[in-house]
Parts: sequence; C-alpha cells; structure tokens
Amino acid sequence: MAMKNKRNNGNLPANRERLGELQIKHQEEFFAGPFPPPSIVKEYEDIQAGFAERIFSYAENEQTHRHASQTELIGINRREIGVSFWAHAITNVCITVMFICLLAVGSYALHLGYTTTALAIFAVPIGRMVISMTHMVRKEPDKKR
Repeated sequence: MAMKNKRNNGNLPANRERLGELQIKHQEEFFAGPFPPPSIVKEYEDIQAGFAERIFSYAENEQTHRHASQTELIGINRREIGVSFWAHAITNVCITVMFICLLAVGSYALHLGYTTTALAIFAVPIGRMVISMTHMVRKEPDKKR
C-alpha cells in the first residue's frame, strides 16, 4: 500500500470511485460560399467599422476576376479547337487529292507502257498508306491506357 501512495503522490485519488467525470464539449461552425453568415459579419463589424464592407468587396472582386479568367480560357480553347479542326480537314483533303492524282498519273504511265515509272509513282501513295496504317496500329494500344 505504501508503494501505491508513493506513486500517486497525493495528486490522484487512490480508487476509481473518487474520480469525477470529465466532459469535453466541442462546437464547430463552418459555412460555404463567398460570404459568411450575418452573425459573423456583425462580429467583424463590431471589431472595426468597415470590415464587413471589405469582406463583401473582396468576394465580389474575386468573383469578377474568376469569371473573366474562365471566359478568356473558354475563348482560347474555342479558337484552338477551330484552328486545329480546319487545319486537319484541309490537310486531309490535300493529301487525298494528291494521292488520287498520283494514282491517275501512275495509271496513265502504265497505260502508255512506262511500267517502271508507273511502279515508282504507285509506290509513293501505297507506301504512305502502309506507313499510316502501321502508325495507327501502333497508336491504338496507347489510347486504351
């Protein structure tokens, strides 16, 4: 028993019956949005006149800035998409016309009896199609990732 008393040193009760309950209450308030609730705004105004106006002014300026930034980004994206679409479309049309012309010239050269020349002319569009197809096959697994 003497050892127990030494441990407690008189600071803690010797048995549990003497211990009282300790209750801790924790209250938390939060809000979402650009403006705090009116009760909090009033407390800011009590600290110093004009604080509430500064809070509202800050929130309004931030919203105006955010809207301007988003509008600018949307405009840039639309221009980039439009330029990209038309650049690809024009390129595809030009390549298709070039391939048709090469096939026509190669067919005419073959008709005239220039076999070697015709084969050389046919090699360009056929080679390009083979390269395009192998490139698409290699790219396809990357798209699935």
